[in-house]
Amino acid sequence: MGGDRFGRLHGERARRPHPRRGSYVLQSPAAGQVTAVLAKEGERLPAGSPVLKVRTADGETVVRTVAAGRITALAAALGQIVATGADVAAVEKVPDADAPLYATVYLPAENAGSVPRTRPWT
Repeated sequence: MGGDRFGRLHGERARRPHPRRGSYVLQSPAAGQVTAVLAKEGERLPAGSPVLKVRTADGETVVRTVAAGRITALAAALGQIVATGADVAAVEKVPDADAPLYATVYLPAENAGSVPRTRPWT
């Protein structure tokens, strides 16, 4: 199976992230052309912050963060055409700007039993 820019395996269902940590992929709510990139990789933003502006047939749409966090990857560039639902950024949920990033690894079910667990999940 192949992966994408955000490290997810195609064909795998992601687990629901912990409500206070983890990451999420930000998707464009509308199809159109990216007219402004308002955030930078590594930047920490509060919930509802503008990340991109997308020009649509009906005007301009602002793509905003869903939850507070740090931008870990931007997949959309100025002038790029994006589809509705296209992945445009990855956001790591963090309590403050100096908090460490967490990694999430997705494995096929047949390999998951061989991965040692270092601490119980809560």
